[in-house]
Order: sequence, then structure tokens, then C-alpha cells
Amino acid sequence: MAHRWWWGSSPPGAPDDAGVWVSDPGGGSARLAAQVAAPQWLVTHPDVPVLYVVHGPFGDGGVTALDISHPEDVHALGHIPIEGAPSHAVLSRDGLSLYVSTGAGGLAHIRVAADGLFASHRAITVSPRRDDSLTRAGTLATPEGRFLLAWDSGSDDIRCYDILPDGALRPDRAAAHLPARSAPIAASCVDGFVHVLCEGEATVHSCEWDVATRSCIPRSVTTVSADVAGAHLMVAASQLYVSIPSHRSVAVFDREGEVLRRRTVFSAQGAFPGRVAVIDEWFVMCDESGTGEVCDVAEVLALDKDTDLPEERDGPQALDSRPVDIPSPTCVRAV
Repeated sequence: MAHRWWWGSSPPGAPDDAGVWVSDPGGGSARLAAQVAAPQWLVTHPDVPVLYVVHGPFGDGGVTALDISHPEDVHALGHIPIEGAPSHAVLSRDGLSLYVSTGAGGLAHIRVAADGLFASHRAITVSPRRDDSLTRAGTLATPEGRFLLAWDSGSDDIRCYDILPDGALRPDRAAAHLPARSAPIAASCVDGFVHVLCEGEATVHSCEWDVATRSCIPRSVTTVSADVAGAHLMVAASQLYVSIPSHRSVAVFDREGEVLRRRTVFSAQGAFPGRVAVIDEWFVMCDESGTGEVCDVAEVLALDKDTDLPEERDGPQALDSRPVDIPSPTCVRAV
């Protein structure tokens, strides 16, 4: 079980409360641990007590490394400025490279030392996009760890990068061409399948990763809702969860390889769920316009199966959740 939960918090109009918060497992005893402008994503180091905070587009965009060895005395170890509204990051398997995506369609490689400190960084040119507006972007490593997949909602391609021995990235090819204006906004890779949430279609595209051809081979398309603007996707055990802020609900799918079968949809009890997570026995929702919300995973999976879309009925099943006293949480990580 995790010893602490770490939260990004970015309340509008309250800069003194923005930063990284820490709580007990389950969300109790929450407090501000370190002030950081507009945290968007948190990455934990697997070997040392270092937390990487991706922050932007507001404030001083970049990545800040925090020493979290003593939760009562969290302090910064270094900062790397990154242009283009950084919003997401993933750490390599060896813990020596941090890959950062930006809302402007960029990608940065930060070299990390064995102690978790920053060593160097460089920006990487990405493929052309539809326009210059800020988008939702992200990256993930392929199952064998040899390639990095990157996406943003301003392009319909899932891009593939070869990870070189020193962690540097070499553009390889488009691993997948999604339908025009599908607008991928989130993805997860598990058991050899890449599940991509597309805002333009309100669907999840499930593809099989083929390392021989460096391709995501389309296998199935699942409709989520009529509107998944601002949604998030995550996989835990045999379930795939999609938050649906526009309907203040969460859709749950049973996952069987590339096939997703809608299990149920439940109400977020008035919250606008953004990023969601499963941590131990808890299901956690981050409401950027409110607070954190926590409920038991067992209660989620015990709900009656209901395959209707949120907009096809009066309202989804209700599920009691407990608020966590953290203002406008953007993400959560357990260490």
C-alpha cells in the first residue's frame, strides 16, 4: 500500500494554494507540500524519492524535480524550463530519461542522473499539425521499452520514436493513422494493446502493438459518449475507465484484449471528473473545478450493469464518494 498520495493542484485565482499537495492514503490530512505554478502532471521516480512536476501552460512552464524523502520538508532539486505549455511526461524504464509533451505539439527529452537530478535536455521537432492552437498531448512507452508513442489532439497520427541507447529519441514513423479529426487526447498501453481516447469521435480506438513493424494495428472502436471533451482514460486490472466531465459521470468498460464491453456508467455526484486513478482499493477522481473525490473500487464494480450512454437516460447510477480537501486537483500519484 502507498505511504502517501501526491496531488497536483491548480486553483484559478488562488496562486498561493497552487502546487503539490500531500495526503494520507484515502485522501485524509491533506496539506500543501510545495508551491509550484499550475501543475498538470506528476511523475514518480521508481528508485529514489523524487517527484517530477510538469507545469504549464500558465506560469513558468517546465518541469520541477522535488525531493519528497521527507513529506514535511519537500523542496526543489532543480527546474528545466520548457516552452509550448508542457502538460504530460513519462519516465523511461531505466529512470534516466524523462520525455515531456507540450500542448504546442512539442516533445522534450530530459536526461536524468541516477540520483534523480536533471542532467541535460533538448527539444525535438514534431510532425506538422492542423493549426497552432494549444492541444492535449501525451506519450507512452511501448511494452518492450524500445519505442515511444506520442500523440496530440491537433494531429490524427500516433507518432513513433526509436529510443536510442543514450535515451535520445529518433523519429521513426507514424505508428497509426486515425480517422480525420479524431483528435486523440489520452491513451494507455496494457497487455500489448494501445487504447486511444479520441475527442473528435467520442470513441476509444483499441490497437494491437506490433513491434516488428512499429505499428498500432486497429482492432476495434468503442463509442463512449456523444461528448468526451476534457475526458481522461485509464486502465486498472481488467477494467478501462473513461471520465466524462460533460455528463459528470464515469464510464467503466470490461477489457478483453482489444474488445471493450461497457460495464456501467456512474454519476460523479456533481463533480466534473477530469483525470481518474485507481490506487489500491480506492477509485479517485480529480475535479479541476472543485476538489478530489474518493470511493471504493469494490463499490464501483458492484454497481448494476448498465450499458446505456449517459445521454440516453435520465441519469447514471449514483455512487457515494468522499471529498478530499484539495482545491482544483489536476492529477494524483501514490508513493
